[in-house]
Amino acid sequence: DTFTSETTREFQQLTGHPRSVSSGIPTAGDMIWDFKRLLYCSENRTSVHSVPHLSDVEFRKRLTAYFAQKTGYPPSYSNDEYSFYFEETYPDERERRKYLDEMISNRVPSIGHMALAGLVRLNKVKRIWTTNFDRLVEDALVRTLGSTEKFVVSTLENSKVGYDASTEDHRPIITKLHGDFLSRNIKNTKVELQQQESNLRKCLEKECGNYGIAFAGYSGRDQSILDALKTVLDTYKENSFPSGFFWFHRPGSQLAPGVAELFEEMWSLNIDAHPIECHTFDELMRDLFTLIEDVPDEIREFLKVDRPRNRQANIPSAGISWPVIRLNAIPVSMAPTVCRKVVCEIGGVKEVKQAIKDAEANVIGTRTRAGVICFGTDEDVRRAFEDHSIDVFDVHPISLERLKFESAELGLLNESIAKAIARETPLIACRSRRGWILHVDGNQTGDPRLAKLADAEGLVGVIPGTKNRWYTAILIRLHYKLDQLWLVFEPTVKIQDDQEEEIERNSEAESKRIESVKEFIRERSAKRYNFVLNNLLDGWTAALCGVDNKSNSATFQSLGISDGIDAKFEVCRTTAYSKRLTS
Repeated sequence: DTFTSETTREFQQLTGHPRSVSSGIPTAGDMIWDFKRLLYCSENRTSVHSVPHLSDVEFRKRLTAYFAQKTGYPPSYSNDEYSFYFEETYPDERERRKYLDEMISNRVPSIGHMALAGLVRLNKVKRIWTTNFDRLVEDALVRTLGSTEKFVVSTLENSKVGYDASTEDHRPIITKLHGDFLSRNIKNTKVELQQQESNLRKCLEKECGNYGIAFAGYSGRDQSILDALKTVLDTYKENSFPSGFFWFHRPGSQLAPGVAELFEEMWSLNIDAHPIECHTFDELMRDLFTLIEDVPDEIREFLKVDRPRNRQANIPSAGISWPVIRLNAIPVSMAPTVCRKVVCEIGGVKEVKQAIKDAEANVIGTRTRAGVICFGTDEDVRRAFEDHSIDVFDVHPISLERLKFESAELGLLNESIAKAIARETPLIACRSRRGWILHVDGNQTGDPRLAKLADAEGLVGVIPGTKNRWYTAILIRLHYKLDQLWLVFEPTVKIQDDQEEEIERNSEAESKRIESVKEFIRERSAKRYNFVLNNLLDGWTAALCGVDNKSNSATFQSLGISDGIDAKFEVCRTTAYSKRLTS
């Protein structure tokens, strides 16, 4: 309700990262995780290809714990993280420029960039402030306005040009607060970010006294910009941001402390200031255009950006022609849409798990800001949390939007489907640092559902030179893509420590044992060529969905209860395939 046509017409400024993510450019947060991974691998002499993907929540926790114990390193999610880790990873300025060049080159404007350029052409936005180094906004404006002469670009090297243009109020202005990626004058490190160039800062302060402003895709990491906004409040008081102050942030994310303090001060001055949840910059720009009447057809045409699209692929028939790619994902045709919600006086996820364990309740649960969300009988759920003063006992919807990112709901379903499959197959579910693992039950190796898997790679054994037993296994996780929920499984191996006598840590014998385990895993993975991997995927789909070829799916229940709310899944037998590209 905050954005009306009137608001769109008058705020006149868009600040932050006119988002480059959908154009393939990582965010500052993405870069921080990449820097941490590179430093971690360098210091531990580990290949970046041998560690989990950065989307792995457990791996991120490992990185966070690793750097938290190092002296002189900034706290997680502090404003200094980006500049600190960038300089720590790439101490040389030339290397930092090379890194950015690789991230930015050969990208094209997204639908959000084109929509922003359309707003500029409609005279809805006059000023664009960005901390990005790329030129995607400029590229979009050239397509929409027809020439670079129709707008002004102000950078650290020509800041006076932008200041003069703002005084004339003639052409749209893009101000690049941290520099241009083709310029040698780029601000990345803590020293470089401590103070914005004087002319750019004065211009930002003056503009915020004349117009409203909207921040999109910007975390507020560098103190220099926050200081400029505070100066605006000190200078103009209640007349600051006359057409409003809008800060867009991802649903569920918290505002940076400095930004939250800004809002408190603005609200005390009765300034029209609003934090607004928005998933992406592209969605924001698209939604703004729905509020504008009589958009000329020629501008609508500019919004029809040709971009690669994911498409559903038909299941290929057997043959000897050039093959498509078989993927390690199977469709989940049915998943829970609701779960139980309990609002009570309890701490975080750890406390929730402990309460369930202490009550010996048949419950799967986790914690969100809304309360505890879980599956189980009503009796078991109440028994698990009755000592924590239950205020609300209700139903919680599981929105598909919440399954598109690492949400509490997605974590709940990941645990539920792992336990559901283990409950009805000859597999055992266990939690690992990388997520949920399903491995073969050594007591059920004769189950017919494991026959194909046994032929493909074997089921259990002992690692040569050790007393460690291994079990063939998969790492599983749910992903929502192509308007479809998928169960993605990654073949791996579960190592069980069955040593009869303890080996002294850091001893030569222990080192040899660890090396033998690592070599076994490396050799096992190296032999998974196309034919072997195809048979392995067949073996795992049979283990998951059974050997009854008359049915193309299998149904699982996490708890097997008849009352309360259970997590029920239906998983298809056929894996996903890519589609052959045609000209």
